[in-house]
Amino acid sequence: MAETDPGFELVPDTSWEELHIDPRQIDLNVRLVASLIEARDFEQLFRRTGLRIEAGHALLNHWLPVFIGLRHDGWMGTLERLESDMEGKGYTVRIPKAYRTEFFAARNPPVATGLLNWPSSDAKNASEIAAAFRSAIAALIKEKGVNRVRLPNPLQPCLQDSLADIDLPADRKVNGRTLDGNGVIVGIIDDGCALAHRHFLKPGAKPGTEESRILYLWDQGRTDATDGWSSPDQGGTTIFGGMELTKAKIDAALAQFVTAGGLIQEDKVYEHLKYDLDLASHGTHVMDIAAGNGKSLTGSEGVAPAADIIFVQLPTALVEDGGPVLEDRILDGVNYIFLRAAELG
Repeated sequence: MAETDPGFELVPDTSWEELHIDPRQIDLNVRLVASLIEARDFEQLFRRTGLRIEAGHALLNHWLPVFIGLRHDGWMGTLERLESDMEGKGYTVRIPKAYRTEFFAARNPPVATGLLNWPSSDAKNASEIAAAFRSAIAALIKEKGVNRVRLPNPLQPCLQDSLADIDLPADRKVNGRTLDGNGVIVGIIDDGCALAHRHFLKPGAKPGTEESRILYLWDQGRTDATDGWSSPDQGGTTIFGGMELTKAKIDAALAQFVTAGGLIQEDKVYEHLKYDLDLASHGTHVMDIAAGNGKSLTGSEGVAPAADIIFVQLPTALVEDGGPVLEDRILDGVNYIFLRAAELG
Protein backbone atom coordinates (compact mmCIF):
# COMPACT_ATOMS: atom_id res chain seq x y z
CA MET A 1 0.00 0.00 0.00
CA ALA A 2 1.42 3.36 -1.00
CA GLU A 3 2.06 5.81 1.81
CA THR A 4 -0.02 8.96 1.77
CA ASP A 5 0.78 12.37 3.17
CA PRO A 6 -1.33 12.81 6.34
CA GLY A 7 -1.18 16.56 5.90
CA PHE A 8 0.62 17.29 9.17
CA GLU A 9 3.54 19.68 9.41
CA LEU A 10 6.04 19.99 12.25
CA VAL A 11 6.37 23.63 13.25
CA PRO A 12 9.27 24.63 15.55
CA ASP A 13 8.16 26.24 18.78
CA THR A 14 10.11 29.50 18.76
CA SER A 15 7.78 31.33 21.11
CA TRP A 16 10.18 30.98 24.05
CA GLU A 17 13.33 32.20 22.30
CA GLU A 18 12.85 35.86 23.14
CA LEU A 19 12.72 34.90 26.82
CA HIS A 20 16.27 33.51 26.56
CA ILE A 21 15.53 30.10 28.09
CA ASP A 22 17.23 26.81 27.32
CA PRO A 23 14.48 24.72 25.64
CA ARG A 24 15.58 21.68 27.68
CA GLN A 25 14.38 23.47 30.80
CA ILE A 26 10.85 23.74 29.44
CA ASP A 27 8.68 20.70 30.00
CA LEU A 28 6.61 19.66 26.98
CA ASN A 29 3.43 19.94 29.04
CA VAL A 30 4.36 23.53 29.88
CA ARG A 31 4.69 24.30 26.18
CA LEU A 32 1.39 22.58 25.52
CA VAL A 33 -0.42 24.77 28.06
CA ALA A 34 0.74 27.93 26.30
CA SER A 35 -0.26 26.46 22.93
CA LEU A 36 -3.72 25.46 24.18
CA ILE A 37 -4.33 28.98 25.44
CA GLU A 38 -3.31 30.51 22.12
CA ALA A 39 -5.41 27.98 20.20
CA ARG A 40 -8.38 28.86 22.47
CA ASP A 41 -8.82 25.17 23.29
CA PHE A 42 -10.12 26.10 26.73
CA GLU A 43 -11.90 22.80 27.33
CA GLN A 44 -8.73 20.72 27.00
CA LEU A 45 -6.83 23.35 28.98
CA PHE A 46 -9.30 22.98 31.83
CA ARG A 47 -9.17 19.19 31.79
CA ARG A 48 -5.36 19.12 31.80
CA THR A 49 -4.65 21.86 34.31
CA GLY A 50 -7.81 23.10 36.02
CA LEU A 51 -7.30 26.57 34.52
CA ARG A 52 -10.56 28.17 33.43
CA ILE A 53 -10.74 30.90 30.79
CA GLU A 54 -14.16 32.34 30.06
CA ALA A 55 -15.37 33.73 26.74
CA GLY A 56 -14.19 37.22 27.62
CA HIS A 57 -10.65 35.88 28.11
CA ALA A 58 -10.64 36.38 31.88
CA LEU A 59 -8.56 33.77 33.65
CA LEU A 60 -10.85 32.53 36.43
CA ASN A 61 -8.36 30.25 38.18
CA HIS A 62 -4.81 31.57 38.25
CA TRP A 63 -3.24 28.76 40.28
CA LEU A 64 -1.29 26.18 38.31
CA PRO A 65 0.36 23.15 40.00
CA VAL A 66 4.04 22.91 39.10
CA PHE A 67 7.02 20.69 39.90
CA ILE A 68 10.16 22.78 40.43
CA GLY A 69 13.46 20.99 39.90
CA LEU A 70 16.28 22.34 42.10
CA ARG A 71 20.03 22.41 41.53
CA HIS A 72 22.35 20.30 43.69
CA ASP A 73 24.14 23.30 45.12
CA GLY A 74 22.32 25.51 47.60
CA TRP A 75 18.86 24.15 47.03
CA MET A 76 17.76 24.77 50.63
CA GLY A 77 18.50 28.46 50.18
CA THR A 78 16.51 28.44 46.95
CA LEU A 79 13.43 27.20 48.77
CA GLU A 80 13.81 29.79 51.50
CA ARG A 81 13.89 32.75 49.12
CA LEU A 82 11.85 31.47 46.15
CA GLU A 83 8.48 32.84 47.20
CA SER A 84 9.77 36.30 48.10
CA ASP A 85 11.93 36.53 44.96
CA MET A 86 9.00 35.68 42.68
CA GLU A 87 6.75 38.13 44.51
CA GLY A 88 9.31 40.83 43.74
CA LYS A 89 8.91 40.00 40.05
CA GLY A 90 5.12 40.31 40.21
CA TYR A 91 4.32 36.60 40.46
CA THR A 92 3.32 34.26 43.26
CA VAL A 93 4.75 30.83 44.06
CA ARG A 94 3.23 29.00 47.00
CA ILE A 95 4.88 25.89 48.45
CA PRO A 96 2.75 24.19 51.16
CA LYS A 97 4.37 24.07 54.58
CA ALA A 98 3.92 20.31 54.80
CA TYR A 99 6.19 19.90 51.79
CA ARG A 100 8.83 22.23 53.24
CA THR A 101 9.28 19.94 56.23
CA GLU A 102 9.99 17.03 53.91
CA PHE A 103 12.38 19.11 51.80
CA PHE A 104 14.59 20.17 54.68
CA ALA A 105 14.75 16.61 56.01
CA ALA A 106 15.95 15.31 52.64
CA ARG A 107 19.60 14.76 51.82
CA ASN A 108 19.21 15.12 48.07
CA PRO A 109 17.76 18.12 46.25
CA PRO A 110 14.04 17.48 45.90
CA VAL A 111 11.54 18.41 43.27
CA ALA A 112 9.45 21.06 44.98
CA THR A 113 5.69 20.82 44.57
CA GLY A 114 4.09 24.23 44.41
CA LEU A 115 1.45 26.48 42.89
CA LEU A 116 2.21 29.26 40.40
CA ASN A 117 0.06 32.35 40.05
CA TRP A 118 0.53 35.05 37.43
CA PRO A 119 -1.46 38.25 36.80
CA SER A 120 -3.29 38.51 33.49
CA SER A 121 -6.09 40.96 34.29
CA ASP A 122 -4.78 43.35 31.62
CA ALA A 123 -4.79 40.68 28.90
CA LYS A 124 -7.10 41.51 26.01
CA ASN A 125 -6.99 38.16 24.23
CA ALA A 126 -5.79 34.57 24.49
CA SER A 127 -2.38 35.41 22.99
CA GLU A 128 -1.71 37.93 25.74
CA ILE A 129 -2.73 35.42 28.42
CA ALA A 130 -0.32 32.91 26.87
CA ALA A 131 2.43 35.53 26.80
CA ALA A 132 1.85 36.30 30.48
CA PHE A 133 2.03 32.56 31.23
CA ARG A 134 5.34 32.18 29.37
CA SER A 135 6.79 35.16 31.23
CA ALA A 136 5.82 33.63 34.57
CA ILE A 137 7.43 30.30 33.67
CA ALA A 138 10.54 32.12 32.45
CA ALA A 139 10.79 34.09 35.68
CA LEU A 140 10.57 30.88 37.69
CA ILE A 141 13.19 29.04 35.60
CA LYS A 142 15.58 31.99 35.85
CA GLU A 143 15.46 31.87 39.64
CA LYS A 144 18.87 31.04 41.08
CA GLY A 145 18.89 27.38 42.07
CA VAL A 146 16.05 26.30 39.75
CA ASN A 147 16.98 24.11 36.78
CA ARG A 148 13.64 22.89 35.43
CA VAL A 149 9.90 23.48 35.69
CA ARG A 150 7.37 20.88 34.67
CA LEU A 151 3.69 20.13 35.10
CA PRO A 152 2.03 17.02 36.54
CA ASN A 153 0.90 14.63 33.84
CA PRO A 154 -2.87 14.17 33.58
CA LEU A 155 -3.80 10.79 35.04
CA GLN A 156 -6.32 8.29 33.73
CA PRO A 157 -9.02 6.77 35.97
CA CYS A 158 -8.37 3.25 37.27
CA LEU A 159 -11.01 3.01 39.98
CA GLN A 160 -12.39 -0.18 38.45
CA ASP A 161 -9.26 -1.97 39.70
CA SER A 162 -9.89 -1.03 43.33
CA LEU A 163 -12.57 -3.64 43.97
CA ALA A 164 -10.33 -6.47 42.83
CA ASP A 165 -7.58 -5.11 45.07
CA ILE A 166 -9.78 -5.72 48.12
CA ASP A 167 -10.99 -9.12 46.83
CA LEU A 168 -14.57 -7.95 46.25
CA PRO A 169 -16.17 -10.06 43.50
CA ALA A 170 -17.36 -8.24 40.37
CA ASP A 171 -20.98 -9.10 41.20
CA ARG A 172 -20.46 -7.91 44.81
CA LYS A 173 -21.91 -11.18 46.14
CA VAL A 174 -20.34 -12.46 49.36
CA ASN A 175 -22.02 -15.27 51.34
CA GLY A 176 -25.28 -14.59 49.53
CA ARG A 177 -25.25 -10.85 50.33
CA THR A 178 -24.81 -7.96 47.91
CA LEU A 179 -22.18 -5.66 49.37
CA ASP A 180 -22.85 -2.22 47.91
CA GLY A 181 -23.04 -0.08 51.05
CA ASN A 182 -26.83 0.03 51.28
CA GLY A 183 -27.78 0.92 54.84
CA VAL A 184 -24.25 2.12 55.64
CA ILE A 185 -22.97 5.64 56.30
CA VAL A 186 -19.53 6.45 54.94
CA GLY A 187 -17.83 9.26 56.84
CA ILE A 188 -15.26 11.44 55.06
CA ILE A 189 -13.03 13.98 56.85
CA ASP A 190 -11.13 15.87 54.16
CA ASP A 191 -11.00 18.95 51.93
CA GLY A 192 -13.47 19.47 49.07
CA CYS A 193 -16.92 17.86 48.76
CA ALA A 194 -18.50 17.86 45.27
CA LEU A 195 -21.99 17.50 46.71
CA ALA A 196 -23.71 18.18 43.37
CA HIS A 197 -21.73 15.63 41.34
CA ARG A 198 -23.73 12.77 39.84
CA HIS A 199 -21.63 10.17 41.66
CA PHE A 200 -23.11 11.35 44.96
CA LEU A 201 -26.77 11.60 43.91
CA LYS A 202 -29.60 9.08 43.83
CA PRO A 203 -33.09 8.98 42.29
CA GLY A 204 -35.47 11.39 44.01
CA ALA A 205 -38.97 10.76 45.33
CA LYS A 206 -40.48 12.22 42.15
CA PRO A 207 -39.77 10.42 38.85
CA GLY A 208 -36.99 12.04 36.86
CA THR A 209 -35.52 13.91 39.84
CA GLU A 210 -32.32 13.38 41.84
CA GLU A 211 -31.41 14.01 45.44
CA SER A 212 -28.24 13.99 47.48
CA ARG A 213 -26.67 10.97 49.14
CA ILE A 214 -24.91 13.37 51.51
CA LEU A 215 -26.81 13.48 54.78
CA TYR A 216 -24.72 16.21 56.34
CA LEU A 217 -21.85 18.46 55.29
CA TRP A 218 -20.10 20.11 58.24
CA ASP A 219 -17.68 22.91 57.33
CA GLN A 220 -15.52 23.37 60.41
CA GLY A 221 -14.05 26.69 59.32
CA ARG A 222 -17.23 28.39 58.15
CA THR A 223 -18.79 31.25 60.12
CA ASP A 224 -21.49 32.49 57.72
CA ALA A 225 -24.95 31.05 58.50
CA THR A 226 -26.62 32.17 55.25
CA ASP A 227 -27.76 30.22 52.18
CA GLY A 228 -28.89 27.12 54.05
CA TRP A 229 -25.94 26.85 56.43
CA SER A 230 -26.65 26.65 60.17
CA SER A 231 -24.85 25.87 63.43
CA PRO A 232 -24.55 22.17 64.28
CA ASP A 233 -26.77 21.39 67.24
CA GLN A 234 -28.34 18.51 69.09
CA GLY A 235 -31.67 19.05 70.74
CA GLY A 236 -31.29 22.82 70.43
CA THR A 237 -27.78 22.83 71.94
CA THR A 238 -24.78 23.83 69.82
CA ILE A 239 -22.33 20.95 69.91
CA PHE A 240 -19.60 22.09 67.51
CA GLY A 241 -18.32 25.23 65.84
CA GLY A 242 -18.48 25.92 62.14
CA MET A 243 -21.61 25.51 60.03
CA GLU A 244 -23.41 22.54 58.50
CA LEU A 245 -25.68 21.76 55.59
CA THR A 246 -28.39 19.16 56.06
CA LYS A 247 -29.57 16.85 53.29
CA ALA A 248 -32.80 18.86 53.02
CA LYS A 249 -30.85 22.08 52.39
CA ILE A 250 -28.59 20.35 49.85
CA ASP A 251 -31.60 18.91 48.02
CA ALA A 252 -33.26 22.33 47.95
CA ALA A 253 -30.15 23.83 46.35
CA LEU A 254 -29.95 21.01 43.78
CA ALA A 255 -33.58 21.53 42.81
CA GLN A 256 -32.99 25.21 41.99
CA PHE A 257 -30.46 24.54 39.25
CA VAL A 258 -31.75 21.83 36.93
CA THR A 259 -31.66 22.17 33.15
CA ALA A 260 -34.61 21.38 30.90
CA GLY A 261 -32.92 18.05 30.23
CA GLY A 262 -32.86 17.21 33.92
CA LEU A 263 -29.13 17.80 34.52
CA ILE A 264 -27.97 19.58 37.67
CA GLN A 265 -25.79 22.64 37.06
CA GLU A 266 -23.01 21.92 39.52
CA ASP A 267 -21.15 25.22 39.40
CA LYS A 268 -24.33 27.19 40.09
CA VAL A 269 -25.13 25.01 43.10
CA TYR A 270 -21.71 25.67 44.67
CA GLU A 271 -21.98 29.37 43.86
CA HIS A 272 -25.43 29.53 45.43
CA LEU A 273 -24.22 27.80 48.60
CA LYS A 274 -21.04 29.92 48.62
CA TYR A 275 -19.00 26.73 48.90
CA ASP A 276 -15.64 27.06 47.12
CA LEU A 277 -14.58 23.90 45.34
CA ASP A 278 -11.39 23.38 43.31
CA LEU A 279 -11.31 21.19 40.22
CA ALA A 280 -9.01 18.65 41.85
CA SER A 281 -10.43 18.38 45.37
CA HIS A 282 -8.79 15.66 47.42
CA GLY A 283 -11.92 15.02 49.48
CA THR A 284 -13.98 14.40 46.35
CA HIS A 285 -11.45 11.87 45.03
CA VAL A 286 -11.48 10.03 48.35
CA MET A 287 -15.27 10.14 48.52
CA ASP A 288 -15.55 8.74 44.99
CA ILE A 289 -13.20 5.84 45.73
CA ALA A 290 -15.16 5.06 48.88
CA ALA A 291 -18.73 5.65 47.74
CA GLY A 292 -19.04 6.94 44.16
CA ASN A 293 -21.87 5.39 42.15
CA GLY A 294 -20.12 5.56 38.75
CA LYS A 295 -23.09 7.19 36.98
CA SER A 296 -21.07 9.69 34.94
CA LEU A 297 -20.00 8.91 31.37
CA THR A 298 -16.48 7.81 32.33
CA GLY A 299 -17.18 6.81 35.93
CA SER A 300 -16.52 3.60 37.81
CA GLU A 301 -18.24 2.48 40.97
CA GLY A 302 -16.54 3.02 44.29
CA VAL A 303 -16.48 0.46 47.08
CA ALA A 304 -19.90 1.42 48.50
CA PRO A 305 -21.96 3.02 45.71
CA ALA A 306 -25.28 2.75 47.59
CA ALA A 307 -24.06 4.16 50.92
CA ASP A 308 -25.12 7.45 52.44
CA ILE A 309 -22.39 9.99 53.21
CA ILE A 310 -21.49 12.40 55.99
CA PHE A 311 -18.70 14.79 55.01
CA VAL A 312 -16.58 16.91 57.33
CA GLN A 313 -14.82 19.82 55.62
CA LEU A 314 -11.59 20.64 57.44
CA PRO A 315 -10.73 24.36 57.80
CA THR A 316 -9.16 25.36 54.51
CA ALA A 317 -6.65 27.63 56.25
CA LEU A 318 -5.27 24.66 58.22
CA VAL A 319 -5.25 22.01 55.51
CA GLU A 320 -1.92 23.19 54.10
CA ASP A 321 -0.23 22.93 57.48
CA GLY A 322 -1.51 19.39 58.09
CA GLY A 323 -0.08 17.19 60.83
CA PRO A 324 -0.58 18.18 64.47
CA VAL A 325 -2.66 21.31 63.75
CA LEU A 326 -5.43 19.10 62.33
CA GLU A 327 -5.48 16.37 64.97
CA ASP A 328 -8.16 17.96 67.16
CA ARG A 329 -10.23 18.87 64.10
CA ILE A 330 -10.09 15.30 62.82
CA LEU A 331 -11.13 13.90 66.21
CA ASP A 332 -14.04 16.37 66.28
CA GLY A 333 -14.96 15.15 62.80
CA VAL A 334 -15.03 11.52 63.95
CA ASN A 335 -17.22 12.42 66.93
CA TYR A 336 -19.54 14.45 64.70
CA ILE A 337 -19.98 11.62 62.18
CA PHE A 338 -20.81 9.03 64.85
CA LEU A 339 -23.15 11.46 66.62
CA ARG A 340 -25.14 12.18 63.47
CA ALA A 341 -25.16 8.49 62.51
CA ALA A 342 -26.52 7.59 65.97
CA GLU A 343 -29.29 10.18 65.59
CA LEU A 344 -30.28 8.54 62.31
CA GLY A 345 -30.29 5.08 63.89
